[in-house]
Amino acid sequence: MALTRELLETQLQRAEKARSDWEQSLTKQGLGTEKFSRDPVWRGHKADIAKIKRRLKAVAEIASINAEVAARKAEKNGSAE
Repeated sequence: MALTRELLETQLQRAEKARSDWEQSLTKQGLGTEKFSRDPVWRGHKADIAKIKRRLKAVAEIASINAEVAARKAEKNGSAE
């Protein structure tokens, strides 16, 4: 799954807004914040946010690995000349 950082950040913002909107809806229904975790829709939003954050972390790790590989290639090519 090759997703860009920009796309994932946009998805994260949308997911956080969806969770926030749902929290407002639950609050209007009279539920306290301690009972949010019992709501299946809220848990789904929370899981989506966690999933996107994991993907962002993986993208960052891949970017650092690619930068390290590029540095090693440049070093190798510089010493080979």
